[in-house]
Amino acid sequence: MKNFMVGAAALLSAALVAGAASASTVVVTPGSPQGWSNPVGENGGGGSASITNASARSGNGSLETHGDRTRWVLGDLYSSSSDLGLFSDFTDLAFEYQIDPLSTTSCCDAKYSPALRLVVWDGATKYDFVWEQAYQAGGYGAAGAIGDWNTIASGGTFYRNGTSELDERTLATWAGGLSANAYVGAVYIGVGSGIGSGYTAYVDNITAGGTTYNFETGAVPEPATWAFMILGFAGAGAALRRRTRLANA
Repeated sequence: MKNFMVGAAALLSAALVAGAASASTVVVTPGSPQGWSNPVGENGGGGSASITNASARSGNGSLETHGDRTRWVLGDLYSSSSDLGLFSDFTDLAFEYQIDPLSTTSCCDAKYSPALRLVVWDGATKYDFVWEQAYQAGGYGAAGAIGDWNTIASGGTFYRNGTSELDERTLATWAGGLSANAYVGAVYIGVGSGIGSGYTAYVDNITAGGTTYNFETGAVPEPATWAFMILGFAGAGAALRRRTRLANA
């Protein structure tokens, strides 16, 4: 029993530590989208984006995206009144993605990745900064095999939409070239256009502005909840063994 309780205590400690580490994680579900949406007008050629369990990551779901064109958006893509925070606070953009093994493309490399984008307003001027695997160091060759999850850490390079895609800079560098009042109007994952209706990819754990958004099909117990469940199971197990010993005495 002592060893059992020691093990339970260790699990409790690990769960509480995990809870502290994930304090800035927000769970996004279909019933509680936390500001995320798939605007109908942003889909084309059979494109769609929704939270499913087709390829679960860090829980019971992930964001499933299909070509030919779709957008999964936090904020507003077009309104300057949408203000998620200062651009200087959004230089930590990161995410995870996976290409479905059955995915097909009609224009690009089979490892074509979803594009992570940031809409920034500086006064009346709008900027759109784009991350794509094709323009990172090593290009598609640096990505994992199709079917593997790729973890994209903050610090990657982005190009400014409407200019050369080869002019790659970190978001911190781009932010340094704008005013201190530049702010973020939207963060979004984009697919297409022209990728083809057979394209399918999954995205999860988008980090933006100090928050990681974890996409799930339903509520997932918080680490602290798991901890109390573990203690409950430990207590029930100990009580059962005590009754068994008494019955056999």
